[in-house]
Amino acid sequence: MCRFGGSQSFKGSGGSRDTCGALVGVPKVAMLFLATKGFAHSAVWAMWFQQAGGLLPADCAAASVCSAGNSTARAYALGALLQSCGPSSQAPGLREVVDRQHLFSVYVHLPPNKTLSGPPSIFHGREIPGSISTAWGEWSLANASRVLLREALKDRLNQRFIMLSESCAPLYPPAVVYQQLMYERKSRINACDSEPNFYRDNYRYTWRMAPDLAEQHWRKSFQWFGVVRKHAAVIANDWKVAKVFEQHCTNGWDDDRGAWRSCFSDEHYFATVLATQGLDEETDCKGGLTHTEWCDPCADGEDRLHPRAFKPEAVSHTSLHAMREERGEKACNVSAALSWAADGFVTAARLAAGQECGAPPIYRGERAMLGRGCPLFARKFPADTAATLLQAEFAMLVAENAARPQGLLVPDSRATHFSSQCKALQRAASKARMQLSR
Repeated sequence: MCRFGGSQSFKGSGGSRDTCGALVGVPKVAMLFLATKGFAHSAVWAMWFQQAGGLLPADCAAASVCSAGNSTARAYALGALLQSCGPSSQAPGLREVVDRQHLFSVYVHLPPNKTLSGPPSIFHGREIPGSISTAWGEWSLANASRVLLREALKDRLNQRFIMLSESCAPLYPPAVVYQQLMYERKSRINACDSEPNFYRDNYRYTWRMAPDLAEQHWRKSFQWFGVVRKHAAVIANDWKVAKVFEQHCTNGWDDDRGAWRSCFSDEHYFATVLATQGLDEETDCKGGLTHTEWCDPCADGEDRLHPRAFKPEAVSHTSLHAMREERGEKACNVSAALSWAADGFVTAARLAAGQECGAPPIYRGERAMLGRGCPLFARKFPADTAATLLQAEFAMLVAENAARPQGLLVPDSRATHFSSQCKALQRAASKARMQLSR
């Protein structure tokens, strides 16, 4: 068994197609993308996943070798580790960019009979079976998230589950995101009974939901959430509360009140079902996974029901840095988290080159954490921001590594220098944007 932070995983875990992850027992973060058409930002995600290539939680990797027994057994275990987790001599293709990292698994939900538009990307081939048709403001959106959770739960390595959209972008390197999520004991969702009824929008509850759902359990939280495996299983396996929402959480005229009643399942269902199981205090009472901006006050043409979509001219590495900061509470511990993230990871090659058993890496505890509720991703980045977003993410990557990173995915295999790689990624982003806008 391997432990990393508050999670645990197991060697030889069933349901995983990651042989390296299963061998080492790496607890993984399942990234669940609820998509409608395609990914204009696939180049950004390719660059992001490439940074995680070959990284293994240091204690998991060391334990897989050091707990093998005598020196002969450890040598055999190290050989197996290098074979499954070691570097490849071949340049990664589109699919291999995700397959060559072992911290995250990727799942994509698309409406039935739809395929990802745009050029081939790292997301092609990761569409899940059993998808359902979805419509904004309806129960189907929440139910599609449950379909994603059920599919990801089949892999026992998956210990954290985060819900994202195709308009999301990462705010931190993968090592920081992984470390933060794994060391958080609570789910990033607000199922707590601490907010005034106004903030829970209790007017959306109807007496017709009783007795299967009592008003005291009514909650409100963000659609884009992160949950631990225990909570993911509760949501995926629930049918009682789901039936109540499907029947009664609708948008329409309410004869009982003589007024229009709006109800959005994706804002209420996930936190509510956890509350019905008495899991309120196992959530962070905040629910912030992504940075979003809402109009207040709203100008002409702006919609209170949807977050603002960033315009290309507003996207830069400076604006992405600003999105990292938590508002209204203690500032996020950004510099420390970035500086110390690498302490918790090792590659198979580095382990073989000199990692000594009996001296596991020392984790720096809370000092290396961003802080409670700090956003890890941001949205909403429409397709026309593809080029500027890629440039901004690239600028952050260079600044934070203090050197030009190597081995990024290159759609054009002839590009060998980083400047050429960046241009190739920008061309891919522009092509994706044009195809998605047709």
